[in-house]
Amino acid sequence: MPDHTDGTDRLALQMGAWFSQRPVFALMGEFSAGKSTLLNVLLGQSFLPARVTATKLPLIWLTHGPALSWQGFGADGHADPIAHSAPSWDMLENYALVRMTHDSPLLERCDVVDTPGISDPRIAVGSLRIIEDFIDFAVWCTAANQAWRQSEKAAWKMLPEGLRENSLLAVTRTDQLDDPASIGKVIKRLQKETGPLFGGIHPVSSTRALSANAAGATTDMQVWRDSGAAELLKAIRAAVARAQTACDARDTVEMEPATGDPKAVAPATELSEDDAKADLRAQLSKLQADIASSDTKAKLLATIEHAVDLLRAKKGVDDTHLRVLVAGLSTRSLSDLAFERVKIQLEQEVADFTKGAWCRLNETETRPGD
Repeated sequence: MPDHTDGTDRLALQMGAWFSQRPVFALMGEFSAGKSTLLNVLLGQSFLPARVTATKLPLIWLTHGPALSWQGFGADGHADPIAHSAPSWDMLENYALVRMTHDSPLLERCDVVDTPGISDPRIAVGSLRIIEDFIDFAVWCTAANQAWRQSEKAAWKMLPEGLRENSLLAVTRTDQLDDPASIGKVIKRLQKETGPLFGGIHPVSSTRALSANAAGATTDMQVWRDSGAAELLKAIRAAVARAQTACDARDTVEMEPATGDPKAVAPATELSEDDAKADLRAQLSKLQADIASSDTKAKLLATIEHAVDLLRAKKGVDDTHLRVLVAGLSTRSLSDLAFERVKIQLEQEVADFTKGAWCRLNETETRPGD
C-alpha cells in the first residue's frame, strides 16, 4: 500500500485499509457504456439508477452487509453517515466517495468500486488514479456499437500494467447489434486491437440478463445464458479467486475509530474446525428452508447456484468435503427430471450434510479402492 502521511490523504488511507482486508475490483468505462445496468446484473438486483450525468458523481465503494446502508467520505477522509435508505444522486455529489453495504452474493467474496462514467479524458486520469492502488483488477465496459474508442484506450493505458492481465473487457449493449455475426465481428476486432491489455473479452446484454431475473432469482436460464452474463460472472469469480491469493499476502490494516489513523493488525484467526462445522451447519439449515420454499424449478436452481457460490467461499472446512456437497447441488444436468423429484433429492442431500456427513466422509475417503 502506498505511504500516504499527509492529512489530506486520509481518504487514501481509508481505502488502503479496506483494500488490505478484501479483494477489490472496479467497474469502469465511459459515460453511457452500460456500467450501472451491468452492476445491477452483477449484484442480482436493480437498485442503481441509470445515470443521467457523468462526472459529478462520486466513487461508490460497495461491500457486503446485511442491510442497505450508506456512508459519505469527503476528500479529507471525514465520514458522514447518510440517513437515507435510498438517497438521491444529487445528495451524493458533495462526497468524494460513498461506501455502501449490500447483501449481494457477489459481495460476500469481494468489494466492488463503481466509478463515475468518464466523458472527458482529462477527468479520466484523475478518476482512475484515485483508486489504482486499491484494486486488484477492473472490468472495463465498452458499448458494442462503438466499442473501444481512442479515448477509452488512452484512459485505460493510464492504469498500471500489473492490473491488465487479470482485468476483463465487458462488451455491453450487444442487444443493439443486428445479429450474432455482427457481435462476432466486434469481438474479433477487439481481440486484435486490445492485445494484451485485458485478460478476457466478454460480450453481454445486461437488459436481457435483467429480464431473466425476478426478485433476485433467475427465472429464465436460457435467456440468462444467452445474455452472456453467466460467462462474464464466471470470469469475474475466477479473477476474484486469483485476487484472494494476493489479498491473503497483504498486511491487514484497520482504521483507529477515534483518530482515523491506520494501524496494522494480525490476520484474523480462522475458525476452529468445530466452529467452522457449526457455521456450515447453520448455512445448510438455511439452505434447507430456502429449498423447501422454492415453488418453481427456476427458483430452486437459483437457490442452488447461490448455495454453491457460498459454500465454495467457506474457509475452515476441508475442500474435499465441500466438493461432495457442491457436486450434489449441481443439478443443471438433471433438467429433465421432475421438479418435485429434484427437490426431494436435494433436501435429503442437504439434510445428510447438516448432520455432519463430511465427518463420516473423512473416515472413509482414503480407504483402498475408493
